[in-house]
Amino acid sequence: MITLDIALTNLNQYVCGKLNFVWLKLPFTDEEYEKALDEIEVSHGNKHYFYGGSESEEMFITDYESNIFHNIGEYSNIKRLNEMAKLVDELNDEQKQIIEVLLGEGYELEEAISELDNVCFYPDCENMAQLAMSVMESNGDLERIPQDLRDYIDYEAYGNMLDTSCSFYACGTGYFEIG
Repeated sequence: MITLDIALTNLNQYVCGKLNFVWLKLPFTDEEYEKALDEIEVSHGNKHYFYGGSESEEMFITDYESNIFHNIGEYSNIKRLNEMAKLVDELNDEQKQIIEVLLGEGYELEEAISELDNVCFYPDCENMAQLAMSVMESNGDLERIPQDLRDYIDYEAYGNMLDTSCSFYACGTGYFEIG
């Protein structure tokens, strides 16, 4: 499951020694964002908040919980983070599983999303032997082998070869490769 939550904190109050923050789940709507700003008393639109003799206009990120972003800073662009979270939210379950695996392999989120167009997915494969059979079916190799010889194919050995010589990744509902 992909998660992204940020803790927004009122900067003016923080500087004055008061920690006023709220957790905001991304992606968020404009209404949720404005509600969060109201909760931490940060001025926005026609609403103005004052603390310590000056207007509270700034906020920053004091914490985050995410398995898709690993480099969120105090002053990361919140609107940009939300746009990326919306992109992830629009993906189907299979694509989200692929993204999670690619992030675990060191891909950045934008790079992982762009790789989705190059992914060949093999669903319902629980092991490398099943993957080998699916690969042979999808590339047409199985059709070129006479029916009476197919029972003699060592899918496990072929799967082991695929495992060591190709870049297949396991995810929740099967395997995929980037081609």
